[in-house]
Amino acid sequence: MSKPDKKTLTTNKMPKPCPFCGVEARLIEGKTDFGLQAFRVSCSNHKCSVSAYTVDFTSEKAAIAAWNKRAKNNGGTNNEQT
Repeated sequence: MSKPDKKTLTTNKMPKPCPFCGVEARLIEGKTDFGLQAFRVSCSNHKCSVSAYTVDFTSEKAAIAAWNKRAKNNGGTNNEQT
């Protein structure tokens, strides 16, 4: 997105905390480079070492769903099929 409005939005389903630092995430509404409405979720901790955020989505619901999706923990082994 080019210059998001940084407007925090409220929805029925809120983003989970950042999976890397545990700080609250925020939903941001902005415009793409083509002027289309777009949403993304971002960690609100400016000191987060990962600077996590989602790509742009066309709806709040899709952005939150992508952010809230977490990888399955397979107990630390890398060779198991899930």
